[in-house]
Amino acid sequence: MEITVSKAEGRVPVHIIQLNGDLDGSSYKDLIAAAQKLYDEGVRTLLLDLAGVGFMSSAGLAALHILTKMFRGEKAPDPEDGWATFHDMGEISSSGSQNNVKLLAPTAKIIEVLDMVGFTPLYEIFTDRDEAVQTF
Repeated sequence: MEITVSKAEGRVPVHIIQLNGDLDGSSYKDLIAAAQKLYDEGVRTLLLDLAGVGFMSSAGLAALHILTKMFRGEKAPDPEDGWATFHDMGEISSSGSQNNVKLLAPTAKIIEVLDMVGFTPLYEIFTDRDEAVQTF
């Protein structure tokens, strides 16, 4: 998977992580590391560009969950904790929408996966990058 980080100026600075490739067991830790680096640098608004993601596995969903908790300022579970992470994912999916992580241009296939696990209500989903940036 290729990960590109950029920054856009809206009402506040917004960092964009663009993914190209599959978000799965071989790449999810790279996404978490890239987001953690931004968070450690003080970034609190993240737009995750999923236009180039063709497949998202359960590991990819766990990464998305961890990013959401991270940017909410909450302690995220260790992705190596297996079932504990998935139990925590069930709790977050019922906690309502959040404003720190938004999604850009996921394919219909990825939206179907997000719907299946109950993640869709957590995220504002956009098809236009400029519009998404202005909502932060």
